[in-house]
Order: sequence, then structure tokens, then C-alpha cells
Amino acid sequence: MSKKTALIIWVGWQDGTILRDFLTSKNYVIIWISRNKNTYHWIVGTEKHTDILDTNQVDILIKRHKPDEIYYLAAYHHSSQDIIPNDQVVFKESTNIHVNGYFNILQAVAKYSPKSKICYASSCLIYGWSDTQQQNEKTLPAPNSIYAITKLEGMHLGNRFAEKYNIQVINTILYNHESQFRSANFVSMKIIQWAIKISQWIQNTITLGDISTQVDRGYAWDYIEAMFWLLQSDKKWDYIVSSWSLHTIQDLIEIVFNYLGLDWKKHIIIDKNIIQRKKWLLYGDTIKIIKDINWKPKIWFNKMILEMTKKAKKYMK
Repeated sequence: MSKKTALIIWVGWQDGTILRDFLTSKNYVIIWISRNKNTYHWIVGTEKHTDILDTNQVDILIKRHKPDEIYYLAAYHHSSQDIIPNDQVVFKESTNIHVNGYFNILQAVAKYSPKSKICYASSCLIYGWSDTQQQNEKTLPAPNSIYAITKLEGMHLGNRFAEKYNIQVINTILYNHESQFRSANFVSMKIIQWAIKISQWIQNTITLGDISTQVDRGYAWDYIEAMFWLLQSDKKWDYIVSSWSLHTIQDLIEIVFNYLGLDWKKHIIIDKNIIQRKKWLLYGDTIKIIKDINWKPKIWFNKMILEMTKKAKKYMK
């Protein structure tokens, strides 16, 4: 039996790195694409550069490899801690990555590889202005950022191609997910690294804003498995992938500081003047994915934060 082939767009950040490792363990042939930081081109494995914004180059890629599975993870992403670029830059980058590049992939699959199964990684931020206590796949989208607006447009594109060309496209609506690969500009890893520095006497305090904010926060490896198992099924359309649990920043702090043998109240300074983005409650209902493929998270919040802290501590020695 021949090996399955997977195309991952893109590898380099948390989800792509985990997915590449996961599919390697499944004995897949992997074609991976990562963003070249200095250009708008993309590197396909060890092959020549391929620009997913170039229709001809994408056609050649799909026609040549005819991948069994395509994971479109590409995102123009920044954390809530980042300085946000102006709207014109965000709109251009988001549209190119979430919509235009994805359209080229969908079009090439429809023409040259209609048996390829596609998973599009969307975001719970499509519900950013939702006034519901918990969201499910029938919740009306209410995106409150250009990032979310263009992610939603990508979802609509995928659904159109699935309907018109009878190809399998799944939109995974991913809620916040973490791992040891989380970038340090995200608040979870930032707190972990600061706490380790305190334990090493490198610094003594951390200044934070509101630590009572609740977040639906799961383990990235679990979410990658959800994407994989959805593509092993015959399902289409939208699936929420979440931890179905809420935890505050204070919960995270307590786990990290307790593990390091520290009293967090002696080291955390709360500054109510710190301006943060207004956040709505994003809390995912996973009944559909549980019912359809029996997926549930394996790693819960406490264990996830402990694992992230242990790995970061080892790395920071």
C-alpha cells in the first residue's frame, strides 16, 4: 500500500510544526510550505520557491503531487500583545494569505486533484462580537477584526467549492490552543518565561493588567489530531474545535508559580491602567465534532500548562 501524501501550508509556527511531526509519525509523505520572511514567496520542502499567490505555480504544485490531504494553516497572525499594523497592511496581508492564496489552492484542486481532502484552519475570532455565552456551528458569525473577516471569507470560499465541485472541504474553527511551541509574544508563554526568570533570580516582578479574563484554552496537539481525524472521515463543512472549558489568566499563573515553588502574589503587580483589547467571551461548544468523529481533548488545562512550563524551564537553563 502506497504512502499517503499531505501538503501542509504552512510549516514554521506552532500548528504546522506539530502537524508535520504528527503526520511523520503516521508515515506520510509530506510536502510542506513555509513563508519566506523576506518575500511573499513560499518554500515547498526542498524544492524551488513557489508563490501561492501565483495561479500557474499553484496549478503545477497540485498537478504534480495530487496530495491526499491538504492542511491550509496559513495565517497573518499577531497576538493581543503585539503592536497592530495599520488597517491597510493588515487587510492586504490577511486577504492575500486567508483568501487569495487559498482560492488558488481550491481552484487547482478542483481542476487537477478533486480527490484531495482539504482542511482550512479558521478561528473562533469569527465570533468576536457574538453576544452568545457559548458558540456552536450555527452561531451567527460576528467578526470584529480584519483577520477574522478574511478568515470567514476563506471559509465561505471553501464551502462554495465543496458544493460546486463536490470536493471534501472542512473548516476547523479553532479556539485558543497552546503548546511548548507557542511564541513568546503570546501572554501564556510570556508569563511562563517571566516566572522562570523570577525563579532564577533574573527578575523579581511581573506587571499585568486584568488577570480575570476567561479563555477557552486547549492543547495544540489535540487540535491537530482533530483536524487529521476529520479528514479521515467523509465529513464536510464547519467544525468547532475547542477545550469546552474556561480558565482565567490567574489560573495559569497559579499553576506556573506553584510548580516553580513561588508565591505569585509576591511577584505579580496588577496595573489596572494597562489598556487591553476589549474581549468577548469565546467559548466553544464541541457537541458536533464529538458526535461525528468522537473527538475529545486528551490533555486538559493543568497538564498542558505544566508541560509548557517544564519544557520552557529546560530550554532556558
